[in-house]
Amino acid sequence: MIETDVHQQLRAFLRSQGELPWLHHLTMARLVARSLRVKRTAIIQVGSAAGTGRHRLSYLTPVLLAPESVVIVAASDVQRRLIHIELPRLRQWLGNRPHAQRPIIQCQDRSTLPDLTRTAALVLVSPEIWLASTLACSSSSSCPFRGITTIIDGADDLEQWARQILTLDIQPSHWQGLMLAYPDAADTIRDTRVALTHHVLRHPPSPYECWNLDNQERQWLQDLLNRLEHIGDLGDRALPHWKQLSNTLATPDHPVLVHLDRRMGQFHLSCSPLHLANRLAPLWHSQTTILIGSCLDGDAQASIFQQRVGLDRLQNLDTAKPPHGSDAPQSQTGENGIAPDMPHPTLTCLKFSPDRQQESIQLYLPDRLPLPNTPQYQQALLHHIHQLLSRYDALDGDVQGEPGTTVILVSDLPLKNQLATRLAANFGSRVRVEETGLDDNGILVCTWEFWRSHQQNLPVPQLLVMAALPIPSLEDPRVASYVAYYKQQRQDWFRLYLLPTALSELQRAIAPIRQAAAQPNAPESLVALLDSRVVHRSYGQQVLAALSPLARISYIDENCPRP
Repeated sequence: MIETDVHQQLRAFLRSQGELPWLHHLTMARLVARSLRVKRTAIIQVGSAAGTGRHRLSYLTPVLLAPESVVIVAASDVQRRLIHIELPRLRQWLGNRPHAQRPIIQCQDRSTLPDLTRTAALVLVSPEIWLASTLACSSSSSCPFRGITTIIDGADDLEQWARQILTLDIQPSHWQGLMLAYPDAADTIRDTRVALTHHVLRHPPSPYECWNLDNQERQWLQDLLNRLEHIGDLGDRALPHWKQLSNTLATPDHPVLVHLDRRMGQFHLSCSPLHLANRLAPLWHSQTTILIGSCLDGDAQASIFQQRVGLDRLQNLDTAKPPHGSDAPQSQTGENGIAPDMPHPTLTCLKFSPDRQQESIQLYLPDRLPLPNTPQYQQALLHHIHQLLSRYDALDGDVQGEPGTTVILVSDLPLKNQLATRLAANFGSRVRVEETGLDDNGILVCTWEFWRSHQQNLPVPQLLVMAALPIPSLEDPRVASYVAYYKQQRQDWFRLYLLPTALSELQRAIAPIRQAAAQPNAPESLVALLDSRVVHRSYGQQVLAALSPLARISYIDENCPRP
């Protein structure tokens, strides 16, 4: 069986490299090989290994040894690493084994793809191209990826990718095109646009500078588009954006956001589906898919993630979660750790836990802090940050190596700017706001999104300060729309949306520190979570479970050595 071959080849390759391997390489490789053989969709959560890509050999080995075509969906930077580093050294090791030297195609345009059902090839494709192709023809056999086993590397961002593809965006230039298509109604179109502009400019300034269209604004747009439809069909005049907007406005529970550029006095409209399950569910029925992410959900089965992307409509009969430090899933296994043939479930889920010996973090979690929504929180936050920074600065002379950087994560945009200003008054040019060029002892103040996007290009912080949990703010109109949708469906919007989003963000934020902790003789870093809700709210145990393994510190003793 391919599982046995993959197990033996990957084990021999890892031994030949002489480097510290990821603990779960063989388990994941066997699972991917089995999914390729029996055509079974799988969800694999690899934890902090996704940050450095240590897990990728685990799916590349079975892919190169499998006889059929395989599509790998990955971001451009991941594709570059696969093409220039991972694939060449693995193919060199495998030599002339069958299928190992198959063609590797980096797909730039779906029209250039060969017939993958006749030619065994490894195809690397961006999420944008893959989703645009599959969503456009998910029910049609014309899709070039239909029926081809697909591996999604970076499934944590699957919902974000899908929403970007499905988002309708009406730019200022589209209004000009509308007036050119309907010259007799140009005055009416212009008047509607001017009225919307004046109405939107009355909104008070907001950190997000976007709002949901209110009923009056939606009615203005609906009346305009209805009038134009009586003159001539929008679709017949090659105006797909306006046709789609007309259909969207007819659905009362489908929000439309207006984004304002106050400096230019212009706005643009956008709308994206709140519920992706109906759009994504057909994809999972058209081919075998292996979704690999760092922290997709709080449990091994990833039940909430399945609901959000429509995977729960596949039958799920097999869920495995390996024990700490083990390389075997909790299921019946045979010789070489290969599970014997059993009835094939439709969906397999596997979640790897961090190693308690190598990937544990030091967590500073004070007991007494004002709640983040109180006026006293900012001053208390600043005091704790000063205390932590002063302690590390004082100990730099006693610690071997160069002083490290500090990263402060703030989700509240006004608080981020105020905090950066106050810190700059004390620490001067060391403080940077959302910049990647840091000094050896620099202090970076940024949002969680910025840190997630750039953490691979920044040094591992000596001190990571998280100012409050990254629970999405209801002041963000997009978040408010999602919450309203869950309320309308009579579902627990906090448990199903806000809390899972925060837990995933937390785990991805500390991934570089876990990766560094697993390296021999690595300097220890400190993670500070300055939010007392973790201590006093019922969901605090879920937060601590998501951050585990950890060693908790509730106070800072300036006379003690660094943790």
